Amino acid sequence: PRRWTGLVWRTTLEQIRFGGAQALPLLSVAALAVGLLIVTQAGTYVPLEYAPGLVATILVRDVIPLVVAVVLIGRTGTAIAVELGGMQLSGEVDALQVMGLPVEHVLVLPRLVAGVVASGLLTVYGLAVGTVLGYLAARLLQPIPFGLESLGNAISGADISLALGKSLLFGAVIALVGVREGLAVSGSHRLLPRAATRAAVRGFTLVLVLN
Repeated sequence: PRRWTGLVWRTTLEQIRFGGAQALPLLSVAALAVGLLIVTQAGTYVPLEYAPGLVATILVRDVIPLVVAVVLIGRTGTAIAVELGGMQLSGEVDALQVMGLPVEHVLVLPRLVAGVVASGLLTVYGLAVGTVLGYLAARLLQPIPFGLESLGNAISGADISLALGKSLLFGAVIALVGVREGLAVSGSHRLLPRAATRAAVRGFTLVLVLN
């Protein structure tokens, strides 16, 4: 019903804020660290003509999407499992159904949309931090034989499209695994930590397989 649209919208925005905006400090450190490491190693051990392309391929296509996924698994996936598991045990899920609110619209859809949106936005941010700030930090530590412009030219539209495609898929999988594990909780609140652990392990396993 249209009268519940506001509730779904508010829940979605809250999930995006928690999974996206509040994850920026952690992602900043992680993306800067991996960018610094990859640029430094490529500048030291890889021939000049291959170094920019290698950095672009490894950092953009694989590492940054995986770093974003790890951040989301640790924050969003486990939080969703614990939150929905608590709602399941306290009877809130049953109460929503009695009120005529479909669980898939009120609980699942906002978290799925938020997981996809947050993952995409964090990936764009992580790519900027990992490539630009990672390169500049590497330059402060040692001479890098290629310039930032060469690195930027080596990053193609296909690289960015693949990174975003992976991240959107990862975000959806992480959210759905968290929802599934949370709604599967029954019996005792002592099972909530197990649900969080299963959400993290299964989410990370699926992300690795999909990658």
